[in-house]
Amino acid sequence: MTTRQEIAEGKRLSKEYHDRVNAEAYNRKRDMATMYSDETIRALIDLAANKNVPPEISMAKSQVAQAMIAYKNMINERWNK
Repeated sequence: MTTRQEIAEGKRLSKEYHDRVNAEAYNRKRDMATMYSDETIRALIDLAANKNVPPEISMAKSQVAQAMIAYKNMINERWNK
């Protein structure tokens, strides 16, 4: 036989679990929304490879692209455990 106190405790635990799952889903959605697209990264790489771009700009663009790739990998590793 289940007491009212046990039922209340079960509801509380169920709500805590539900809240935790919702928070995790929200965080995942937020992180995925901040990921850089492959097209954006590709555009920077193409710009860095352009022979008409000064070497300083080319180097800066390639470093930005590397940072974007690292960030994207970090997000993927965080959520694809």
